[in-house]
Amino acid sequence: MRWAPLLLLMGLTACYTEPEYDEDYDEVFCEHMLSCSDAAVKEVLPYGDVDECVDYRGALILDEDAEAPICAFDPSAARDCIREMRQMSCEAFEGSDYPSACDRVCAADED
Repeated sequence: MRWAPLLLLMGLTACYTEPEYDEDYDEVFCEHMLSCSDAAVKEVLPYGDVDECVDYRGALILDEDAEAPICAFDPSAARDCIREMRQMSCEAFEGSDYPSACDRVCAADED
């Protein structure tokens, strides 16, 4: 039974799905966008809060999904990406200095 917590943790990482990652990514992106932007930028954004931003990004992504590349989704890298993005400074966000884990979320599919 002492292995149960480790097995549970491993199972949770493997169960992280691409749609969950997409939702979490949009949420953390929007949180940074709204908390890091100055007043002048916020005035021209087509959304005023995190929920509206997530909806806006979701609509944009649905339009792009038809041309989205096929890749091998890495749930472990996805979790690391979101965890590290939540800790990003505004300076890193504004400079598009995203965590390296985010680059590994969607690896080129070998098939």
